[in-house]
Amino acid sequence: GYIQHKNVANSPLATIYINFLKETIAEELTLL
Repeated sequence: GYIQHKNVANSPLATIYINFLKETIAEELTLL
């Protein structure tokens, strides 16, 4: 939901972790 997304945006560590997951997933999709 919006509140949950807002809380994540306010957490630098969570943002870094999400970006890391996105890059990892993108790399794995490229290898397919």
